[in-house]
Amino acid sequence: MRDIWKSWGVSVTGARHIKENLPNQDSLLFKKFKNGSIAVVSDGLGSKPFSDIGSKAACKSVIEAGLLYRKHKECNYKVLSMLIHAFWILKLGILKPSECSATCLFAMQIKNSIILGRLGDGMIIASGKEKFIVMEDNEKEDFLSNFTDCLGNSYSEEKWEVKMIPADKIDSIILCTDGVSNGINSEKIHEFSQGIYECYKKMKNKKRLKEISKWLEEWPVSDDKTLACLYREK
Repeated sequence: MRDIWKSWGVSVTGARHIKENLPNQDSLLFKKFKNGSIAVVSDGLGSKPFSDIGSKAACKSVIEAGLLYRKHKECNYKVLSMLIHAFWILKLGILKPSECSATCLFAMQIKNSIILGRLGDGMIIASGKEKFIVMEDNEKEDFLSNFTDCLGNSYSEEKWEVKMIPADKIDSIILCTDGVSNGINSEKIHEFSQGIYECYKKMKNKKRLKEISKWLEEWPVSDDKTLACLYREK
């Protein structure tokens, strides 16, 4: 009997954007299919005029790339980043990619494997009893910096971090934009991810999303905040 993977996610507009009457520039999306699941979050760069459109396009592009990849598993999983960028450019239509820049973080569970991918800031935390993986932008000097790698005019494989791990070693995967990750103490990352998983894995979705939205609104970062979880149901 195969394990059942489920997902949930919450995105709230940051205090700064509420004050300036700007839209939430973060996006998240999920897809469940036979023998697999995908979760993705994206943070549109605040300095770009259409970054909210860019982040939505990024999430849709990850889903399309993942569904295509699962039909051609003989391909190297690292081609996913190139597929995502190509789909993203197409979805922008007449808009300039440079005006729609967005980060991209995803987790794909396909049968017995999990593929994790990150472009830009934010954080991915994959954890289980025997394994703990953190993927984050270590090159970003500080959380006040406006520079991060992102989807843009040109594709660069070197800017992407993509890895594949066995699904049986992982219980949950947390994906969060920098509006959340910048408020996590580096020494408390494992505690944070395990706490999220244990606290919410059996809670009814409506109650879970309501509780998470409430404490995200009080989270000590003024940016938009998005948190998603892909987890194994036990």
